[in-house]
Amino acid sequence: MPAALLTRAEAYAAGRGDYLGLISEQRQERERGALRGPFIQRALAPAGAVQRLLVTFARGASAVFGIAGDADEEFEFEIFDANGKLICRGSGRSKATQCNWVPDTTAEVEIKVRNHGPTANEFTFFHN
Repeated sequence: MPAALLTRAEAYAAGRGDYLGLISEQRQERERGALRGPFIQRALAPAGAVQRLLVTFARGASAVFGIAGDADEEFEFEIFDANGKLICRGSGRSKATQCNWVPDTTAEVEIKVRNHGPTANEFTFFHN
């Protein structure tokens, strides 16, 4: 739900605590996608290794996941839903790569991060 629509709803709901509470809940859901987030962490990826991360994102909230590393490092990540269906893929040699989506259900996603470089490299992963 766009922020402008929530602002209009607040104006119409003036004095109605029950409606204002629902609007407030909707705003909070839209600000973060993961049930425990936002989150930023550094990690070490061995050469050729796949690292597996599990994150639970909320239904209907904008979800964001990405990685950042040095421009000369080549990382790839894939995000799979609870049924093993590919949601998004990010790859390449860049400072940061991210995926954005809106989950249909509240569920844990599996994220696989691969280091395609010839040596171990550090990267930072983040989600909202």
